[in-house]
Amino acid sequence: MSAMNTFTGRIFDPLKMMKQDVCVEDIAHALSLVCRGGGHIRYFFSVAQHSMNCASEAAARGWSGRIVLACLLHDASEAYIADIIRPVKPYLTNYLDIEAQIMDVIYDYFELADLTPEEKKFCKQIDDEMMEHELRIMMPGEERRQTPILMSEPDFRERPYRDVEEEFKGMVEKYTENLKKPDMGDKCGGLVIAKAISENNRAKYEEAAVRKGYRQLTKLLIEKKMTITTMESATSGQIASLITDTEGSSAVFKGAFVTYCNEAKVMQGVPADILDRYTVYSKETAEAMAAACAKTYQADIGIGVTGTMGNIDPANPDASGPGQVYFAIVINGDMKSYYIELAVQPTRLTYKLAVAKEILDVLVSRVNQVSG
Repeated sequence: MSAMNTFTGRIFDPLKMMKQDVCVEDIAHALSLVCRGGGHIRYFFSVAQHSMNCASEAAARGWSGRIVLACLLHDASEAYIADIIRPVKPYLTNYLDIEAQIMDVIYDYFELADLTPEEKKFCKQIDDEMMEHELRIMMPGEERRQTPILMSEPDFRERPYRDVEEEFKGMVEKYTENLKKPDMGDKCGGLVIAKAISENNRAKYEEAAVRKGYRQLTKLLIEKKMTITTMESATSGQIASLITDTEGSSAVFKGAFVTYCNEAKVMQGVPADILDRYTVYSKETAEAMAAACAKTYQADIGIGVTGTMGNIDPANPDASGPGQVYFAIVINGDMKSYYIELAVQPTRLTYKLAVAKEILDVLVSRVNQVSG
């Protein structure tokens, strides 16, 4: 018999699955009953729980709604063909083909068929990082495993499957509804992030939470023995201050520049023709700032920040806009630049904390990808 029966009563051939065969209730129910790790863990922890943790982590990093939903659904094929442990899966080429075919149908159903390779890479990154935490907590003999820093607080409890099933369905509804709202076009992980920070996201910029995140970042840099430096304009040294608030930061923080005017940027290595050609408010200037400070201090990581807070620069009215910030991060020669648009903030400090939090999210993600 080539057909399968699903929880909701659908009957179809999984090798010839079509969009009309996809059902959120089927996916939520099945994934809430499939155990991670082939069942070889300390307690029952479902694929649905893993997927929800991945989606929450993507949201905590400020990644696009498309990526959050893709993280939530990245194992949805297992609702139809079960799970295969990682050491075996690469050898089952037919399984991989079938899995990819089913995922294509599921992503198409949820209007994610056009996911870019970059977006898929970020889903895979969170999947891998979450698995590391699951192994340390749930797998016998893995208690000493080193785990990457996460921006969220994953729920690793053993929970009734019915509760998980309902929560999973609720998250799918939430994030599919969010995708129907106007999109500001944010592309996580590309050369540019274009993102508007909403009123609801202001809580992310509470000073205590941002400081805690930077303490974790500094400890991560110490653990990886990676050095860092900054050249800041708009944030006027805020990033450097946050990094050095943690004891032991002298082992990784080599120095910093606060370059509020163009002359100061040029003095510290930013080519004048970059400023003339692209203006001070550009990704090219942010990249030049990051490259210059990294070169001066021979640091593994260089950060460049330029932009405006809640004002328009009277000296550059055509090139600046309230809350428009460019930043760039170079890690061992790998340069990436980003752009953000901030909603109105109550004070200059909250503007700086907002930028610091956006930089933190990107930096933690990239540092966790560095081996060592």
